[in-house]
Amino acid sequence: MKKILLLCLGFCCFATNVSAASFEYAVRQCKDRMQKNPPKIEIAYNYGALKLDNTKTSEGIEEVFKSTHPNVKVKRINGLTTLSPYAQLESSIQSESVNNRICYYPRNIRINIGYKPVVYIASDISKAGCRFILTVRHEQTHLDIGHLSLELFVRRLKEDFPHLISEIGPVVKTRSEEIPIDEMSKQMNTTYHNHLKILFDDFVQKLLAQNAHIDTDENYQKESELCSD
Repeated sequence: MKKILLLCLGFCCFATNVSAASFEYAVRQCKDRMQKNPPKIEIAYNYGALKLDNTKTSEGIEEVFKSTHPNVKVKRINGLTTLSPYAQLESSIQSESVNNRICYYPRNIRINIGYKPVVYIASDISKAGCRFILTVRHEQTHLDIGHLSLELFVRRLKEDFPHLISEIGPVVKTRSEEIPIDEMSKQMNTTYHNHLKILFDDFVQKLLAQNAHIDTDENYQKESELCSD
């Protein structure tokens, strides 16, 4: 009786190893197909249509600033630029039968990133005065920083995202685990979006840091000394 049991265990172990080897072979085949036919990755960016708001007083602009920076103390604000950066990702997925397994891999990935910029200029400063011109110039600098930062981020995405998608690779399922293509598309799209979010959050933090360099008490003091009005 013991001999029969041992033989059975040995057979089961052998069968499991064969199954695992077969699955690994299917994964390699699927990766090869994806590598030979990589997904088309399109990255589109938009600076956004600039909206100029000259309807709020300095106090009103301060309230806008506090809505996103509740713990930051500010002095009088004559101008404010909000870029509101965003990132969206869409993908399409293909499935194929590989070594009696189901291979899912991306065919198209589109990333849309950009801004929804609004520049606030206080209504209680004279449009004919030096302080108005100085405020416009200051906010234009913020826009310039935003434009350059976005271009650098797009360049980084074009270089890094294809490698990232390749590293994530395809998804391989057994026949019993097969998932409808629409459901798998949602799952893989979520995976890609989560990886994009890590890069996007880093981009936003660097953008904030760049803008903080000109929003200092020292720089505000230098600017205020340029105007007498």
